[in-house]
Amino acid sequence: MDNNENIIDKCIFPKEENVLYKNLVCFISSINAVFIQFEKDTYKVISISNKVEDILGYTPQEVLEDTNWFIRNIHINDRAKIIEEYRTSNILNLNNILTYRIRHKNGKYLWVRDYNTYYNEYIFSLLFNITEEKEQEEKILEYTKLINNIYQSITQGILLIDTNNYKIIEYKPTAITEKEICSYLGVEVNKSLKEIFPQEILNKIFYFIDRTKQLGTIEELELKLNILNKTKYFVFAFSKVDNNQVLIVIDDITNKKENEEKLRFLALHDVLTGLPNRKYLFEQLHQLLIQASRHNRKVAIIFLDVDNFKDINDSYGHEVGDNVLLAIAESIKYSLRPGDIVGRIGGDEFIIILDDIAKLEDINIIINKLNKAIETIPSYIKNKLGIDIIKVSFSMGISIYPDDSTKLDELIKFADMALYKSKELGKNTFSFYSQEITNKLEKRLSMLKKINEAIKNNEFINYYQPIINLNKININELDITKDLINIPFDSVVGFESLIRWIDKDNKFIPPLDFIPLAEETNLIIEIGKIVLKNGINDFIKIKEIFSNNNFRIFFNISPKEFENPYFKEDLLNIVNSYNFNFNNIAIEINENLLIKNFEKYNEILSELNSKGVLICIDDFGSGYSSLSYLVNLNVNIVKIDRSFIKNIGINYKDEQLIKIIVDISHSLGLKVLGEGVETLKQLEFLKSINCDYVQGFLFAKPMPLNQLIYLLSNLVS
Repeated sequence: MDNNENIIDKCIFPKEENVLYKNLVCFISSINAVFIQFEKDTYKVISISNKVEDILGYTPQEVLEDTNWFIRNIHINDRAKIIEEYRTSNILNLNNILTYRIRHKNGKYLWVRDYNTYYNEYIFSLLFNITEEKEQEEKILEYTKLINNIYQSITQGILLIDTNNYKIIEYKPTAITEKEICSYLGVEVNKSLKEIFPQEILNKIFYFIDRTKQLGTIEELELKLNILNKTKYFVFAFSKVDNNQVLIVIDDITNKKENEEKLRFLALHDVLTGLPNRKYLFEQLHQLLIQASRHNRKVAIIFLDVDNFKDINDSYGHEVGDNVLLAIAESIKYSLRPGDIVGRIGGDEFIIILDDIAKLEDINIIINKLNKAIETIPSYIKNKLGIDIIKVSFSMGISIYPDDSTKLDELIKFADMALYKSKELGKNTFSFYSQEITNKLEKRLSMLKKINEAIKNNEFINYYQPIINLNKININELDITKDLINIPFDSVVGFESLIRWIDKDNKFIPPLDFIPLAEETNLIIEIGKIVLKNGINDFIKIKEIFSNNNFRIFFNISPKEFENPYFKEDLLNIVNSYNFNFNNIAIEINENLLIKNFEKYNEILSELNSKGVLICIDDFGSGYSSLSYLVNLNVNIVKIDRSFIKNIGINYKDEQLIKIIVDISHSLGLKVLGEGVETLKQLEFLKSINCDYVQGFLFAKPMPLNQLIYLLSNLVS
């Protein structure tokens, strides 16, 4: 007989029935519970089963020796309640089932279920460990609370539908169902969906209810409803509950749809003007061309570019520039017919699409209307911003479908080419595309390719034209009949460096054939560096032959070169890389360029001048000449334009103007150089008014380095 049987022997209850006794022993031995006998008044344990060690960690001996073990190990928060329950059961002589926490020997508390009964002065208890069960219950309770919180926080409308009659079994009151759908449509329990939703969408809802019921899938339906005179968008999500019930979750996606529409608008429209952007415009044009093809209609594509818009931004600021663009956009829309389209595809570029053009005169009418509308923009800017701006104009290029092409990309390209022609014609005009434009553009592109190859293959060379100190020659001794004019060697102060191009086929390319294109494409910046390097290398060779180190090379600096933000650094770096003397360099700058940004550019000239670089104003008198600029300008030489020199002996006013320029320049401490001198009469006049330097065909044409060396050698001899 094991210990459990000994415990039973110690228990104070009748043992007359031997069978009952044996069954009780077997029962206690077989169950996973702690059997306890303790006094009902003191709660002192009289006997306890071996299971106490397995379940609570104590040996039976430890429990029996501790008279207060039972009560002390009940959780402090449960103790008073359990004692009270025991007393009540004792008074009423009731069996009881209690649940409480009791401490394990390791200090942790276990949940137990206590089945107890009273017999004489004793309480008999069976303690079952239900800790896992309680923990599971607590988890379920937590999950239930969580689910309830989630359910309560859901903003979507929830309808439980009977699939047999489409009636509402239950619905969750939410912002959507109460304040919008339900209040507007009258959602109520036991009300059929047929009484709630409009007939035009009812069939869709029924279809998805039946589909969800049959397939058990989750389905979604997006619906547009008019709620309180507002267009609202909803998503209905259908899910199966059982064979007779489907849950509909209704979500308001109006804000999402509105945001999507805003994003779509922004993706397809220009932010500033609200006009269609390039992508959207070309999509519309594609559809128009399809329609035009079907109905045998003509479509005109007009590329419009605002003339000198950069000057407007630079002169008046971007706020004025933006308002000009807005005014142009409105003017174009006002001038077009219903069905015509306008879009903005770049900073100052617009495209107009004229649908169903019967004859070219229709385009002229619209353009004339547009020109009149544009004329009002300066007054509009004046009224809105209080700023006076110059006249606003634009250039246009036009291609016609299907006359010029039936392909969208070609029509766009041809309109752009026609726009380029309008720019060439002096702007503020329009041009229709023609094959001649294509031929000219192809020639231009071919030349552009050749220029790039010439830069890569180093095909550019320098020619030089001597600059003469007029004070060191005696006109009476000159013999202009000779190929090489007889002037003193020391009268040569320097040479103007002029670029020449001899291509890989040994063909001479005239400067006017490539320099304007190089200017337009900014390739002139790279070409200018080549000219500077060539000039320095050539000067080094001249220096090795002739002892005169006072020569200067005059380099022509184009506007694009000078406007390059790295011009000064590039020039200084190149000169320093050759360890070359800045005192042997002069640069010629066009007067019109300096007027654009006088303070900034004058500061650059001052820095270069301080290094020893001589500064020469080129073509003085040919542009926006202002003698007042000479007072503060950091220059050394004024170069009189050849257009005045050629009129010496022909136009008295030009002669007087030349004299005035010389006198004022001298009064400011500046030297004067007359270019384009071709006759003795011109030379005599310039000497008579004390002009300092001259250059021109009278002395020598521009020549390559070997001929220049030959010329200088003859002057020495």
